This record gives sequence, structure tokens and C-alpha cells, in this order.
Amino acid sequence: MIETGATYTNPRSGGRATVLESWRDNGGERFRFERVLPPGTGKAAAHYHLDYEQRFEIVAGTATMLVDGERRTLSGGESIELTRGARHADPWNEAAGELTTRMQIAPVPKFIESYVETWVERFTQGRLNAQDELPFLQLLVIAQATDSQSFAAQPPRAIQRATAPLLAAIGRLRGYRA
Repeated sequence: MIETGATYTNPRSGGRATVLESWRDNGGERFRFERVLPPGTGKAAAHYHLDYEQRFEIVAGTATMLVDGERRTLSGGESIELTRGARHADPWNEAAGELTTRMQIAPVPKFIESYVETWVERFTQGRLNAQDELPFLQLLVIAQATDSQSFAAQPPRAIQRATAPLLAAIGRLRGYRA
């Protein structure tokens, strides 16, 4: 269970994550999380959310992001707010040293609750992909189980809605659970 103040470590990568504020503390208004990304981790596909907004603050190091197709570099002290529907890839670490980011999500839909619980479980077991991210089919299983309003930047949303149930079923057959 995700609790405010808890710190989690990935034994494989050495990455760390601390819950700064859980949705359980504020009736689902927001979730705040600090993540320390080792070099070469954190890169995931571009996507967008229709049911929440995100804010990223770079605490230390240098982050790379995609926002509306534009590659951006952010350094310690810089932040970025992503409105609903903004196509983006969360900060990742291409640098030689660690990257520390803080993320806020508001409000917190069921997708985020399930995503975070699943991510932390797999993170602490060292069972994420090489980027310390959930595998694509795992994401689809969570999305289907929670009626997610998050989508990949491509292909068009209608195609994603049509194919996601089949791909999530394949994910469940492979053992992924929400």
C-alpha cells in the first residue's frame, strides 16, 4: 500500500522513489512523488491524459522530455505544468549522473492509483523494463481495468480504443494484473 513518507528502492537499477503525498491523505485531490532516476532510465513513449494534469519539477540533474512533439531539456530548479490533453513523455535521464524529479498529479483517477501501486510493487522487486517503466501490455491491462482516459500520442484514439481490449487480454494471458 502506498503511504506518504515511504521510500522505495529498485534493487536492480538503484533507482529510488518517495511518496510525498498520497491520494489517501487528501480525498484523491492530488498525488506527489519524488523519483531518483539512475543514468539511462525513465524513458517511456509519448502519451496524454484527459482526466488529470501533471506538474514536474527538476530537483537535481538534467531531464529530457517531449512536450507536444518538442524535445526539451530541464535542469535543477526548473518545472513544467502539463494541462489535460498535452502530448508528452515524462522526464527521463540521458545524463551521466542521477536525476531527481518531483511529480504532482491532480486530481487522481483510479488509473493512477492502480498504476502507482503496480509500478511500486514491480519497482521494489526489480521487475520493470530496462528504463524502470512498466511494460506496454501491463499498462494496457491497468488502463482497461480502470477505464483510463490516458492514451498513447499515436495512433489515433479511436484505433487505440478499438484495439486496447484485445491487447489487454493478451497482457492478462501473459500474467499481467492491475
